[in-house]
Amino acid sequence: MAIVPGLDITVDHQRNRAIITVYREFDEGLKREEWSQAVIDHLANAKNLDAVEVNLGKCPIISSTVIAGLVHLYDQYGETCPQGVILRHCTSHVQRILEMMKLLPMFSLEDPLERN
Repeated sequence: MAIVPGLDITVDHQRNRAIITVYREFDEGLKREEWSQAVIDHLANAKNLDAVEVNLGKCPIISSTVIAGLVHLYDQYGETCPQGVILRHCTSHVQRILEMMKLLPMFSLEDPLERN
């Protein structure tokens, strides 16, 4: 379900995860400062999530708006979800940015991409 243009969210009930997919067009043009709050509001009725997964494979380079939203998601779910916030298909470029900003330890990485 698209809650913000270029951003989809689903709940995988088998793995008990919220899955947020960020597409390239999300991070082009208009800034979406409130995207993470829209996700949090959308997930308000989702009970007992084990993890919030953010799939970045469709958006290999991210802006400060996306990074700020990831931190906001961590603040909301990092302690309440047993597996925390997971970044899936994160490029090495994004990993380096998060590492330079000392944010990488906040997230778990799943299936990182070898190339950008």
